[in-house]
Amino acid sequence: MADDNWRQRLAEGWQQLSARLPIPHRDGVSLPQTLLLSSLQKRLDPELARCEALTLDTEHLQLQLAVTQPIHARLFLSLRPASIDWPSRTLALDYRLQGMSTSPSRLRRAVSRSLLERLDSRIGRQLLGQLLKDLPWLRLEGERLIMALDRIDTLNRWLESPLFGKNLADRFALAELRTENGALRLVVRRLRDDEE
Repeated sequence: MADDNWRQRLAEGWQQLSARLPIPHRDGVSLPQTLLLSSLQKRLDPELARCEALTLDTEHLQLQLAVTQPIHARLFLSLRPASIDWPSRTLALDYRLQGMSTSPSRLRRAVSRSLLERLDSRIGRQLLGQLLKDLPWLRLEGERLIMALDRIDTLNRWLESPLFGKNLADRFALAELRTENGALRLVVRRLRDDEE
């Protein structure tokens, strides 16, 4: 009986741990939403915002953020992969921002609601820019978020790893980025000699 409890605890522990590990594939890797959520929660300034939830499906990635400054609100940021520029190591993501007021005061809720109704405008970009200021690898350019892969320390170490005398990033390229149910899927391809 004690042997079964030990096995069950080990299986449960492994299941919890493996949900936070990248899943390798023949042509790339999948990043589970629990891994992405915990990473985002660590990087956001808790005085400005808190990442409450992350949802990944076949259409998009959606973040639910609880914002406390400059207004009390719950923001929903939907991201969709747009394009990959491998030579500059960047990803472009289309985004859509929606929100609702969570202020305890009626007056503040009314003011917040009027601001939140215009989130797709300049106010939304300013608020998003303020939330992203501590993330040097993510920036706003017009209507898109640009992710600089070479500015993400853990990823850059992998990109610069040597493989037969060249960096790994000079041998392989990110070919596709897509969302799946519960994971972000990165597909890589080998660069031809004339592309290196």
